[in-house]
Amino acid sequence: MMKVERIWPALALISAISLLVLGALVLWAPGKTDIEPRLRLAINPWAGYELLYLAGVRKFFEQEGLDVELIQFSTLDDARRSYERGQVDAISTTLVDVVQIFHDTGDMPKIVLVVDYSDGGDAIVALQHRARDVKSLKGKRIAVEQMFGRFILDRALHKQGLELDDVTIVETSVMGASRLLEQGSVDAIVTYAPYIVDALKVPGTKSIFSTKDSPEQVFDVVATRKEHLKRIPDLQAKLARVWKRAMDELDSDTDAALEIMARRERVSVPEFKQALADVKLIAAERQAAMLARSGPVARSLERLTHFTGWTSASKLAVTSPEDFFVRSPSVGREE
Repeated sequence: MMKVERIWPALALISAISLLVLGALVLWAPGKTDIEPRLRLAINPWAGYELLYLAGVRKFFEQEGLDVELIQFSTLDDARRSYERGQVDAISTTLVDVVQIFHDTGDMPKIVLVVDYSDGGDAIVALQHRARDVKSLKGKRIAVEQMFGRFILDRALHKQGLELDDVTIVETSVMGASRLLEQGSVDAIVTYAPYIVDALKVPGTKSIFSTKDSPEQVFDVVATRKEHLKRIPDLQAKLARVWKRAMDELDSDTDAALEIMARRERVSVPEFKQALADVKLIAAERQAAMLARSGPVARSLERLTHFTGWTSASKLAVTSPEDFFVRSPSVGREE
């Protein structure tokens, strides 16, 4: 039987509560008659999401007729809980968390933008003298952040013929995982950028698995509720144009863009460049292909429907991966 322990560092809890109450970062466009109703969008530290922040700084949302309020959270879990409570209207998150929201609430978020897929940005970092590779994780204690961490761990174990039941899962916040590793309370952790930097600073640690070993498995997206698509009918098309502006800005004014994004993540520019190199950003022109009926996102969602590690009491079934898609001509699909 899979063993599960829960450890929630006080720092993470305090951070989550304060962020939920204060909504630490607010970016909004001035009210105009041609601006759509405001959309509160949750983001957390992750290189791909930083282009949304860059878009806010450069006023690309406003220029495309969107009033977007970016609300910053420390972790994926904090952002997901806020979305589930109705405190935000949209969320930048992983496909894993999109499906988890459905399991938790019965609400099926609609994907309006594919941000990136992880290509090394998520990893398992282990104490080398306890676990030299993924196979040696059997019987070990692994710290993970809720469902996303479980999924990454499951993918890594599966490649070695192991299952989640073969390890002891210690649930914690990604913010506190490195501390557990440093204390020797766990043998390995599942983490992601920018928190990987702290994990690899712990003496004797090594990355024994990353999403580079499992390409196009972990996608990051922007998703929202159906009612917001009704009140902002052109949301998907407008977000695609905002995204194109942000990527063009990164290409044309690279140094300034990197400085803006690195400063907000509180890492150095070289550290942020490495984090950005570990994701594959999806250009606006590729959105249709990514969201095609048998495309990469649909295939990833199909794998998630067979994932057995869900902890939610809900056993709601996903009838089709396409249930999470928006039937919109803006990305080249039929109504």
